Amino acid sequence: MAQLAGLNRLAHVLRLDETPEFPDNHHLAGTKPMIINPLRHPARLWQVGALAMVQLVETLAMPSGGALNMIVALVFFVLYLSICVFPVPSSLILSLYFSVACCLTPLHGSGELLCMAYMLGTLVYDTSMRLGLVAAVPVLVGIYVQAWRFPDTSWNLALNSAPVLTFLLLLILNFGQVNRNRSKLMEAQMQTERAQELVHRVEVARMIHDSVTGDLSNIARVSQRQLRRCGDPEQAEAWRQINEQSRRVLDGVHAVIRQLSTTDDDANASGGGDEGLSETLHERVAAWSHRLSEVGIRGDARVIDHIHRPMPFEGKDVAARQSCLLAMIDETFTNIMRHGRRGDAVYTVAITLGERHAEIVGMNELPDGERDNGDIDAILDLPGGNGLRLHREEIEGLGGTMSVGQEDDSWVLYARVPYTDPEQGESRARRRFR
Repeated sequence: MAQLAGLNRLAHVLRLDETPEFPDNHHLAGTKPMIINPLRHPARLWQVGALAMVQLVETLAMPSGGALNMIVALVFFVLYLSICVFPVPSSLILSLYFSVACCLTPLHGSGELLCMAYMLGTLVYDTSMRLGLVAAVPVLVGIYVQAWRFPDTSWNLALNSAPVLTFLLLLILNFGQVNRNRSKLMEAQMQTERAQELVHRVEVARMIHDSVTGDLSNIARVSQRQLRRCGDPEQAEAWRQINEQSRRVLDGVHAVIRQLSTTDDDANASGGGDEGLSETLHERVAAWSHRLSEVGIRGDARVIDHIHRPMPFEGKDVAARQSCLLAMIDETFTNIMRHGRRGDAVYTVAITLGERHAEIVGMNELPDGERDNGDIDAILDLPGGNGLRLHREEIEGLGGTMSVGQEDDSWVLYARVPYTDPEQGESRARRRFR
């Protein structure tokens, strides 16, 4: 059962003796990242780059100590930049190298000290206070050796106050510990919220299953029994259509139950698969065209793909945007079935996958009893579907637009669903044109 699978996943989430895995983010607090992709952590990359530039400027603009001093400083610069890729290993190596460098040559200025302070703080955040204290020992040794061997360093007089620097480094270690604890608390709160949401969704799925699927299954069984016993071809065809439609509705209810009892991560992992969005739309449109033709409504429905990408949706709400598009397509065909005129060439539906958004354009002829209805509220609340008003609110919440109305004797619907947040898309476009 779908809801039982959801409950099993919920039980896994709530196990307190297991550490949750975050395969898509290796820079969460306490995860001990050995190697990361720096492009996926722009904040950390910017911080390391800013301090590295300070250290490089001091090295090039204020040289002292000859060639050895320059070589030591450049090696320090390279090792510090490597923290963006190898956070924990580079931090430990850098603490030892700093101690050795302090014994060999005077420092250029405050750049190296700022880099070491940042390294110790992030090391505690990424690992533990214990490892941070271990890495701080050679740093403190280097500071005291530097103050003893080179007391008159013009660019680094702050080293004469080595005890003050020791106290400041301990404060930085404590700051890293506080940030790590705060981050872990936020992660635990997010896990709790997700677990509560999953509990609610599984409960809703159970209620739907208990209240709907039993009656639908009974209708399917009755129609199958009548189909076997019926001798009249017309009645047999009617029972066959009832059976097929009840089974399709039952499949749809089961799909809703699976969606409710599946976490967002599972949906994102299984939503793409080997089947792209264009193929999914073609299959859905073909299925709806077949259903409409069975009840005597025939027309033209097509999918126009201008981009040929398996998954054009982007951002954190990929599942929500794809679900909104598919639900809007179902609502369009549902309203054609319930409020369209029977006959040939009575509807046209075009679904276009453009560069930045997907568009749905639907037009169908209305029966005589539903023409000349200018009440937009009545149009938006047509019975039988999920309610066009709710769909319009969802689409507008995602940055899209939707309009409905009548032109002559036809019903016209237009909807546009962006692939990503329009504000994010505009910011990316501005960066490209800079």
